[in-house]
Amino acid sequence: LDQLQDYTLMMLTGDNAQSAQRIADMVNISHVESRLLPQEKLDIINHHDNIMMVGDGMNDSPSLIAADLGVSMGGSENRVAMECADMILAHRDLNQLPKMFRLARRVRNVMYQNIVIALVTVAVLFIGVLNAHVSMSLGMVIHELSVLIVIVNAMRLRG
Repeated sequence: LDQLQDYTLMMLTGDNAQSAQRIADMVNISHVESRLLPQEKLDIINHHDNIMMVGDGMNDSPSLIAADLGVSMGGSENRVAMECADMILAHRDLNQLPKMFRLARRVRNVMYQNIVIALVTVAVLFIGVLNAHVSMSLGMVIHELSVLIVIVNAMRLRG
């Protein structure tokens, strides 16, 4: 969580104050609200902007939906929380949050690259076909090659 130091971190929990404070101290969260009901968490979230909610229980579901970004903790027995979240952390490790953001940025960049590759290929082929410089069969081969390029580009995310 060190990389999230520029953000205001709050812990909103239904747990007792002692347990909540012990966890908050471990992850360096200074603002702790404990013994909250689901509606109280929801009210706090609705009064703030740019909220990312991380939760793992059924009582977190309304807050996960209301937050700008809802993140469910993986390994949760509760499928409802996972269904309500925008993203799911595979492991119950909050230190994975920065990695999740880096991966999301990489996915977005590759997606934009693939859109540009596809649109440029189609535009060039369309102009080539209209000007009779590209036959239909050659156009199909070039288009299929561009599809392979898009697939290989997307596979870079696996690394």
